[in-house]
Amino acid sequence: MTISMLLFFALATIGLTNVIAESTIAEPIRELWKKNTSEFFADAIECNQCVGWWSGLMCSILFFELSFGFVPIMFGCAFAGSFISSFEKVLRNYLVEHYLYIMCKSIQEPEEDEH
Repeated sequence: MTISMLLFFALATIGLTNVIAESTIAEPIRELWKKNTSEFFADAIECNQCVGWWSGLMCSILFFELSFGFVPIMFGCAFAGSFISSFEKVLRNYLVEHYLYIMCKSIQEPEEDEH
């Protein structure tokens, strides 16, 4: 396995985990899951570590058992794109908040008069 395939696998697994555990589009599926399973499994569907384990298993089967066919790569790209876009949003929000914090701080601090 090359480094690029390992990175692709990691991004796809993280993306799939985010889609299942946190996305708005999967919320009806999570609610249905919670209604029809035990409390233990109901909590696990929103746990990134729990879902991440199963996502890693599913991505490894898709990528390695199916010999990198078109469909596994297509799904892998979709999951990797999900992670990258989520990461970009978090990074962008952080940078905007950090910039606003610096701007507000500079406005609030009076400049010292030099004599």
